[in-house]
Amino acid sequence: MPRVFLSTNYTILKNDYEIIDKVFDNNFDLRTIILEEEPTIKVENYKKDIIEPKILKYSPNQATFTTDIANASILFLSDAYDDDWQVYVDGQRSKILQASYAFRAVAVPQGKHTVDFKYQPKSFVMGAFVSLSSILFLVLLSVFLARKKQF
Repeated sequence: MPRVFLSTNYTILKNDYEIIDKVFDNNFDLRTIILEEEPTIKVENYKKDIIEPKILKYSPNQATFTTDIANASILFLSDAYDDDWQVYVDGQRSKILQASYAFRAVAVPQGKHTVDFKYQPKSFVMGAFVSLSSILFLVLLSVFLARKKQF
């Protein structure tokens, strides 16, 4: 199986144990994407062959693909799912889907589109905010103490 592919063949399983059993079932076709929730757009299940999108960029913090598809499909990426990953379809934020228990997916409408997965950890933003607040507090405290000594 390719690292990234488009497919209209998917199933919804909400229980972790059912998903794991299905993935390890020898009769299960791995081209079928397992999702834990319905895609955000309507994807008709045509059971066609998988399509590989064009990879524009692939790095640890970002993966960008272009698609040109006749039907709305699920783009499956066999990289680890994490809540800090964001996905954008043509620059518009979209819902990232957890696929096959541990991977990422997104529903892509028919036609030509650019899909961009970006890793944007909340901990980094929170850490930057705390650091900047601490620096600002120390500067204000220093100014206050310096003025207090002068007068």
